[in-house]
Amino acid sequence: LTAVRQKTGNYLIFVPSHAYLQMIRSLLRSRTDRDDFDYLFQVREMSEPMRRKYLERFDHFGSRTLLAFAVIGGVFAEGIDLSGEKLAGVVIVGVGLPQICPEREIMKQYYAQALGSGYEFAYLYPGFNKVRQAAGRVIRSENDRGFVLLIDDRYATPVYRSLFPADWQPVQADHPETVTALLRDFWGTSH
Repeated sequence: LTAVRQKTGNYLIFVPSHAYLQMIRSLLRSRTDRDDFDYLFQVREMSEPMRRKYLERFDHFGSRTLLAFAVIGGVFAEGIDLSGEKLAGVVIVGVGLPQICPEREIMKQYYAQALGSGYEFAYLYPGFNKVRQAAGRVIRSENDRGFVLLIDDRYATPVYRSLFPADWQPVQADHPETVTALLRDFWGTSH
């Protein structure tokens, strides 16, 4: 919550799964300070009208902070356009790794034999592609301004650092105070 307290706006928070989403929803229900923000949650089966209603909520911004939760790799992680002031930031929890399944394990074996990089092609690259797609929701044009907060220690490793696009300018923040200072500087605010 430290990151979204620095500027009133709309934020998309991507989590690894629907189960994780439900866990967050339950935790938020038990908080006494939850009235500080408006909340929106992706649900497992969303009809087209439900998706439209979810996205229409981003048309309102500036007076109250919205925390919209969605599953990484889901319907709100790509192909949506929230330009201008509609989205102030994206928070991504986890590294987007696909679930282990027989198809991925076959792919892993194939690429391990063919290229010596089975895990990378079956899990790492597809997972990071989901992260990039989700991060791309916040900057849709040269006039957009917003941040991407990646939450997972693995992003600090050389393997993940090597996957960052050239135009990303990552800054490691290990403490909430660091996040606060960096975002106050980014938004040009002081408190």
